Amino acid sequence: MPCGDTTRAPWVNSADGQAVTFALARQADGNMLLRIIVPTPSPPATDTAPAAGAGPRSSPQQIAMIKQLIAGAHLSIAVEPSGHLVRTSSPFVEGQRVNLLDLDFDAVAKDEVVVSRLQGVRSVDDAKAALKDVPGVKINFDPEITIEFTPEK
Repeated sequence: MPCGDTTRAPWVNSADGQAVTFALARQADGNMLLRIIVPTPSPPATDTAPAAGAGPRSSPQQIAMIKQLIAGAHLSIAVEPSGHLVRTSSPFVEGQRVNLLDLDFDAVAKDEVVVSRLQGVRSVDDAKAALKDVPGVKINFDPEITIEFTPEK
């Protein structure tokens, strides 16, 4: 993608199908600024939205089956720019690697309280609350993530 351009990533969509957008621009000081814009999912329609805490719950058998299906799974989405990382808005940084999402499914599945809280998730705020301080979970829920770096020469 040429500098100063913005591109939609149709292969990377939010839960409701909106494309994640990437923009890369050269700063006046020569650094590059990558902006990742993640659309906020639309809330469910009010006439069909379940009451807070209500909604379909998975049966213990369904949960057991899901746990078996995802056993050992680990999902990670990260950006590691070529060059020196200057700063980022993401709180999840390991060296030059900026984690946007890092999810150890086994860590989530083994905690019955977290599994129960996740069944009641109806919004981004609900998801943040359900996953707060869960070991093995790093998710940046920000609608825009910035990564500034000095490119390799």
